Amino acid sequence: MKKRNILIIILIFIIGKTLGQGHPHLNENTTYYISYSSGNDNNDGLTQSSPWKTTQNIEYWFDDIYLRGTKILFKRGDVWNNTGLILKNVHGAQNNPLIIGAYGVGNKPIISGKSKITNTFFPLVDSLGSQIQNLWYCNMNWNPGRIFSNNDNELIKGYNLRFHRTYINSTSGGHENSYNKNQYALGESQYSLKNDCLATMQQPTNKWYWLSNDSYFWYDNCTNCNNNQPSSHPKDSIFIPANTLLLFSISNPNNDTYYKSTNSGDWKSLMNVQILQCSNIFIKDIEFRGGENCFAIGQMGLDVPDSSDLSKNIEIMHCDIGKYSNNGFEIRNVKNIKIHDNIINSNYYIKYGLSETNCKAIKYQQYIGNNSFSYFFSGSDRGTGDAIEISGYSSDCEIYNNLFLNWGHSAVQLATWAYGSVHTRPGWDVSNIKVFNN
Repeated sequence: MKKRNILIIILIFIIGKTLGQGHPHLNENTTYYISYSSGNDNNDGLTQSSPWKTTQNIEYWFDDIYLRGTKILFKRGDVWNNTGLILKNVHGAQNNPLIIGAYGVGNKPIISGKSKITNTFFPLVDSLGSQIQNLWYCNMNWNPGRIFSNNDNELIKGYNLRFHRTYINSTSGGHENSYNKNQYALGESQYSLKNDCLATMQQPTNKWYWLSNDSYFWYDNCTNCNNNQPSSHPKDSIFIPANTLLLFSISNPNNDTYYKSTNSGDWKSLMNVQILQCSNIFIKDIEFRGGENCFAIGQMGLDVPDSSDLSKNIEIMHCDIGKYSNNGFEIRNVKNIKIHDNIINSNYYIKYGLSETNCKAIKYQQYIGNNSFSYFFSGSDRGTGDAIEISGYSSDCEIYNNLFLNWGHSAVQLATWAYGSVHTRPGWDVSNIKVFNN
């Protein structure tokens, strides 16, 4: 009798794993409504008069489930700030997809990762306890993406944390030494006191940089140095741990309000909308904002996945995508993805600094210790990345009739390599991608 009971339990477990446990809140062929302005997550979500309020009842990232014919509709005119959306292992059917869309009248519903920075800033001080030239810091566990002031003005993002002097190439072919005594390179573009180019040099009053690794910050350790002879300046350094946000601000940032483009969640906040290892999903008529990447589709591992882990048959149309985001779409390990008739706009408008298009170049030297220097060229005003990147093992995708605006790198990038590697990844193959009428 005992053996029979054990066998029954094993069969129930196997059947449950095969069929999936089912979504805790959603059923197939059912329409659900979500309204931030009038909803409550304790409602049943089944009518426009009893909608849910947030995305928590629809998120899912467990075993494979099927939601064939299910509709998830967000109320037009409503805004969900500090909000992401994750669907993993969720499947519709090829002729009966899961639909995520809108209901009601008015503007498209907005799902935005943008969130208020609540961390306390502290002055960055030298070995004597004096603040180093308007620099502040706070702990921040995850990349903030982009940073904005209370009136939505964007702060420029630094490319690196470094102490430097600049050499500006002159139009005559030589170079002229120019010491930037006011800045400690919290900016991707090098802001020099000397402008040998025709373009106007603007100096931002607020800049930021987020440290993903432990770093040493080098600075001048003197008060009466001759700024025309910076090579004679004594150097000192401060150890700054990883996961630190540094802010250059002429006023105390604790008296102001700042926002970041990522929501206040954990690592999942970096990709604000995640459609992972899913199939047969149709998304339309929604505005998606924020995140380091606004939208992630596929399987994000670097190794070639099993074919069952590819995201397939995902279609996105009539959406606005990318405001507050560093990148629009990160698409990896997919098949048959269609992105069409969307506005994909980063809304990044900063034009600080110089680029090689309006000046020959700026060369600067970075002191790396033991009287050694590294030399770099800079002057980029790039700001953001790609509107769409497709990588990994991906095929049979179509990108058409979209409007791309304000991206710093490319509208569509096809990649068989990963950042941090100079070689292509084994097995990566991006093929049969059609891009037209954009």
